[in-house]
Amino acid sequence: PRNQGIYVFHPETSQVEIIQPKSASPLLFFPNGEMVEMANYIGDPPSEDIYELIWVDAPDTASPIITVQGHLPRNYPNLFPRYLPESSQLAFSSSQGVSLVSIPDGETVGFWELAGGGGYSSYVVPPSAYPALVVVADGDGLYYIPLR
Repeated sequence: PRNQGIYVFHPETSQVEIIQPKSASPLLFFPNGEMVEMANYIGDPPSEDIYELIWVDAPDTASPIITVQGHLPRNYPNLFPRYLPESSQLAFSSSQGVSLVSIPDGETVGFWELAGGGGYSSYVVPPSAYPALVVVADGDGLYYIPLR
């Protein structure tokens, strides 16, 4: 299609906003603490993991572009981001490991390599009762990563 925009309906004003992302993988942040990935799924892993951070409640604010480090090479195209709104961070998981990135500056706070490093993906369970990430790694097991 010609229009590659993302349409966001604002119920408080009944207005529709059209967001034109600059990168292949925009992450939309909502006022309620939710994040939605609008990934452009591709067939091969990219040469860089680049994300555009878009806050839908701040349309006049520039959208920072971040590059996530440590997850290449891998056998599948996309990372799996998880938003941690309480700490203004993103956790990215892949077969290579889990990275913790501060936002909006994109600085890597930490990277934890997963055992095996095979072709399997991993899934980050968001912290709730504990100040930690729980990572379910297909084929490798379960990881508990303290955040303090």
